[in-house]
Amino acid sequence: GIAASAAAAVGEGVNMAKDRVNTTVEGNKMLSDGGPPMEAKILTKAACQSAVQIDAIALGQLEAACKQYTEAAQLLEKQSSDASVTSANTAEETAEFAAL
Repeated sequence: GIAASAAAAVGEGVNMAKDRVNTTVEGNKMLSDGGPPMEAKILTKAACQSAVQIDAIALGQLEAACKQYTEAAQLLEKQSSDASVTSANTAEETAEFAAL
């Protein structure tokens, strides 16, 4: 029931916290044993992982931006040349669309 599910969730949370503590302890031991060269290696790995994550985010944003530009260009072309929609344009809007 609900109590069993809650107990399982709490147990999972405790295990995750223990894993984080163990990782921290191991990391501190690596730093103590390895000194500055180990610290440099760990910082380098962290910086590289961060760069890869940022690259993935940026690539996704660029793909979305390209899609939006393509859609906007298609709509602008239609709004500027398709008689079925250009009739809704005022002279000022026609000039604005042309400027884009």
